[in-house]
Amino acid sequence: MTLESELREEQVSHLGLSGFSKAPSGAAVRDVLTQLRAERHNVCLITDADDKLVGIFTDRDVLRRVVNAPETLDAPIDDVMTKAPVTIRPDLSAAAALRAMDENHFRNLPAVDEHGAILGDMT
Repeated sequence: MTLESELREEQVSHLGLSGFSKAPSGAAVRDVLTQLRAERHNVCLITDADDKLVGIFTDRDVLRRVVNAPETLDAPIDDVMTKAPVTIRPDLSAAAALRAMDENHFRNLPAVDEHGAILGDMT
């Protein structure tokens, strides 16, 4: 069996999804950065009051939106995160998930279940 055929058969739910930080919508950018450093992650999934995913904040966002704009440190994370990020379901094939990452130039792809609960992050 080739790697390609294995990836087509393997579901995202069977992969070792990466760790991630999680912060509430409205948190200060500075606090999210502190959390990312402390937890040694490069991605923070932003959630609403119902713990549903509303945004993603990555090391790329830091470089693009924060590094040269120190005034954003005290702004809400919502101002600099990527809103309504693309997500994947656990029953999606690994090949399809990797294709989506490649085509969209994503380094992180959150996995959520049918109820929107966060399962992990594919990197």
